[in-house]
Amino acid sequence: MMLAALSVSSDSGRPTDSSTPSVDVETLPSPQHAVRPPAPEPFESYPTAAAGACGYWTATYAEIAKRHGELRNCEAIDAQRSAWVITTLGTTGTHGVIAVYRCASAACRDGRNDHPMAGWRIYPAPYAGGVTLLGEQATDVLIVANGGHQIVFDISTGRYGV
Repeated sequence: MMLAALSVSSDSGRPTDSSTPSVDVETLPSPQHAVRPPAPEPFESYPTAAAGACGYWTATYAEIAKRHGELRNCEAIDAQRSAWVITTLGTTGTHGVIAVYRCASAACRDGRNDHPMAGWRIYPAPYAGGVTLLGEQATDVLIVANGGHQIVFDISTGRYGV
């Protein structure tokens, strides 16, 4: 395959009395089609989460989702990561929940480490429907949406309020 480059100019080395533009054609070499190396194999494990983010707690997520519906939120409640909170959407037969895991060690505060089911406290929401974190009202007091209602949840007492 041959390609050509075409350039048109009014002055291509001809005497200035010529009013006819000239056309120069330059032949270019054919492009070389690079053969790409095969795509790398996918990683066998998940990438590592940051210490301050919920990690890949596969067994924990699966168990909470199985019991309480699809997970909606997962995050540390404060900068010190003194507790982790997961909210769910509920199932056809259950309300959404807020699940809280209180931390007492540096290993717990690291989001990359799994947090086994035995340490989670589950708080079913008062209204039918899912629970979504909206913000914080104060330390240990979350603002959540539940079934069309904006309510609060006190992490220290495990109680919902208005």
